[in-house]
Amino acid sequence: MLLQAGMLLPIHTQAAGLSDQALSERLNAAAALGSSLTPFGAERAGAETTGANSADWQQLPPWRGGLSFPPADFNGHLINPYRAEAPLALLTASSPESQLQWLGTGLRLWLQYHPEQTIRVYASHRTATAPFRILDQAYRNRVRLEPSPQGGFLYGHGAIPYPQPERGEQIIWNHLLAWRGTQDDYGLLERQRQNGEASVPWLWQVSEQWPWQQDVEHCGHACEGEQGHYSARLQSLMQRQWQLVQPQQGAPLIWKQQLYMQAGRPILDASIAGSWPVSDQTRMLGSAEVGLYSELPRDYLWSLLGKRMLLVPYNQYPSQDVVETMQGGEGVMDWQQLRFELHRVWVVDGVLRKNADNQYRKRVYYVDEDSWQIVMADLYGHDGSLQRVGLQFLYSDYRIPAMRTALQGILNVRNDDASWLLRTSW
Repeated sequence: MLLQAGMLLPIHTQAAGLSDQALSERLNAAAALGSSLTPFGAERAGAETTGANSADWQQLPPWRGGLSFPPADFNGHLINPYRAEAPLALLTASSPESQLQWLGTGLRLWLQYHPEQTIRVYASHRTATAPFRILDQAYRNRVRLEPSPQGGFLYGHGAIPYPQPERGEQIIWNHLLAWRGTQDDYGLLERQRQNGEASVPWLWQVSEQWPWQQDVEHCGHACEGEQGHYSARLQSLMQRQWQLVQPQQGAPLIWKQQLYMQAGRPILDASIAGSWPVSDQTRMLGSAEVGLYSELPRDYLWSLLGKRMLLVPYNQYPSQDVVETMQGGEGVMDWQQLRFELHRVWVVDGVLRKNADNQYRKRVYYVDEDSWQIVMADLYGHDGSLQRVGLQFLYSDYRIPAMRTALQGILNVRNDDASWLLRTSW
């Protein structure tokens, strides 16, 4: 059962130095979590468009707890519960404005330059959820978590840091620490196309851990003890390792990334044994674009632009057919196998700070309000042009339950250059 105002909170609420009035205000605001809002802070209510041109897919159902149970024919292996559904609409560059208005800026521009492609639209399912202890933790974070002057935060643990965000960088923190489980080990296939030619397939073995999400009472050394969240000790938030399996080239190629918090100061430690193989020529996918954004928020000035209803990649379950097509073909994605749904997203605009170094001067992110993960990105070059669009196809792994990524794409808007990452084990 979710915590409500008046129930006991951890004693560390006092550590934030809150006055009785400030604590009362936070408790009153947090009371919306689990009532008018979902436990993670999304709008519980659905939305429906009106007008003579409204279609069946132009409506969003209310959140009813997400997807936490397998389908009836579950046999222990992940099954797509929506595999029998047919698309409700097929969008092309020549579709009417009443349909194209639901596309993000980058995806709509990409479609104009690729009139041969079709975006398949399906019924919307709000499948995002988490175990009860994680949902409860979002309430605790809303009451006791404090942003720090060093760009991080204090007195938080698990779920997402900001279930009721007020600033753009808070939403980026939610994305970085969104609930994806406590650990995940899986394979990835990477394919790129540049100037009409496909790269050889790259196969990665990925291991990810999120001590931030582990139960404080049971995670042991990884959490550095419960008091590690409220002292100057180093608090581990995330650990990620990519190891190249194929093709083999001399010494093993390994990329590691670790995220810490120390007294409210975030620390991102990244190391590469060898060179990042996919950014030397095409720069389509660098380490910063893993998950569409995997760096600290500090290099950009973030603005919160509000919410929109948009067609986004969603409930795209991993598929062996898609993997085999990309691995054996010419690195061209079959868009007939991709699924888009109408969902509410936060829109966050990031402009590169002066003296910061990044290939993108501006990033616009569309963040799923239910899971707090980035589902689309508009990436702008230093000349101000919209160069690339990023897509992250989420699916609900009801065995955990958690939202995870089946595939990710970064596409050049004006040509066929693209980089795809596909999950190969689930």
